[in-house]
Amino acid sequence: MAVTFSDLHTEQGVKSVEDHLTGKTYISGDQLSVDDVKVYAAVSEKPSDAFPNASKWYDCVASHLAKSFPGKAVGVSIGGSAAQRIVIRHQQLLQLMKMMMTWICLVTRLRRKRKLLRRGRLLRRTPRSPKRVESHLCSWKLNHGMTRLT
Repeated sequence: MAVTFSDLHTEQGVKSVEDHLTGKTYISGDQLSVDDVKVYAAVSEKPSDAFPNASKWYDCVASHLAKSFPGKAVGVSIGGSAAQRIVIRHQQLLQLMKMMMTWICLVTRLRRKRKLLRRGRLLRRTPRSPKRVESHLCSWKLNHGMTRLT
């Protein structure tokens, strides 16, 4: 189910997030997702204490992002309109999402490779000589219940 938020830089927009987060920790699902990061980027500043759910959610997303970027932030303010700030945060968010997707793809590939190695479907090393190829094939046949042809 798609959720649409608008004017997140206004009090009315933050109120819509507050209402959506009633009884929830994250925007969609039960863990941090791209949806949370998108909404976080659109919210121009931490919600006030008048919005406890949105404020708690904002702190949670901020702490997860801080773990991803351990460098010390000194605080930067960007002049201009709210629309310009949203565009800049959106660009930063896109860079973060690209980095996260690259990391997720890498981890997925490594997990698949480990799974294949555990099941014996992936050779650990590439054989270099015909004798080694024959040895690998013979051991594979023996491991899979096939008789050795001589």
